[in-house]
Amino acid sequence: MNCLRRIITVTVVLAVLLFASTPLQNVYAQTPTYVNINISGTRDGTDYSEGAYDDGTYYWISLFKQGGILKVRKSDNAIAGTFQAYASASVDSRDFYTPVDDGNGNLWIVERDSGRVWKYNKAGNTWNSYCLTPTVTGTTRDYNNNGCNFYRVDASGNTYDYNTPSYYSVVVGNYLYIAGKYQYTFENDPSVTDAEFAGLYKVTLADGLITRISFPAGTNAPSGITKDGTILWVSDRVTAGKIYKFDTSSDTVTQTITTSSVTYPFSLFDDGTFLYATS
Repeated sequence: MNCLRRIITVTVVLAVLLFASTPLQNVYAQTPTYVNINISGTRDGTDYSEGAYDDGTYYWISLFKQGGILKVRKSDNAIAGTFQAYASASVDSRDFYTPVDDGNGNLWIVERDSGRVWKYNKAGNTWNSYCLTPTVTGTTRDYNNNGCNFYRVDASGNTYDYNTPSYYSVVVGNYLYIAGKYQYTFENDPSVTDAEFAGLYKVTLADGLITRISFPAGTNAPSGITKDGTILWVSDRVTAGKIYKFDTSSDTVTQTITTSSVTYPFSLFDDGTFLYATS
């Protein structure tokens, strides 16, 4: 369950996003407005979304399980298009997170467990993907490679990705910053090189070049990320109460905050005065 808290610099209220002009102390008294959008005509009518982008005319809504974007016209809430990153429905359950606009006609979407990020060009209706994780040397008996990450298929036909969760992202200047981690530990395959990382992926918008910036020792699962100018705030959803202040001008962590008010901070939002966190 999502907790709602405010800590001098950190708070949690998902509904706040719906009432940007409402004072925080009155947010609980407001009645949100909901819009139902029928997605039964898509690959999976039971799908849901982890986020959306509003460009003023359309809502661009992530299709979490299908791995795509729903384009919804704001004037009448009608679906104006459904765009899939994968041509085949057999690769559904890809876990697409919040679309982020780069100001150049593209939306960037993190595919949570596959070790990749997607760039969708709105004008050309084209998709390109980029691997966040490094190339792993050697071969593994237990896992197959999907191009960016390893996965295995159990006896029932269910697919499981390796441990490479990435969640939210923001654009700063010419770069996309993504909070995430990977941990490759092949106990049964000594020929494979183990690898581990927790921090930020810095993606060059022009060409998708990936730079990995490690966070301090003890960081477990960077997840939430929000920006205040050139400063990023990044949460660790596994390490109790950890939120990091990151300076993009030097690409370094400049402060580690430990708070008891938000036990395991997940997503973050900044309004210029306060930092809000879900737990």
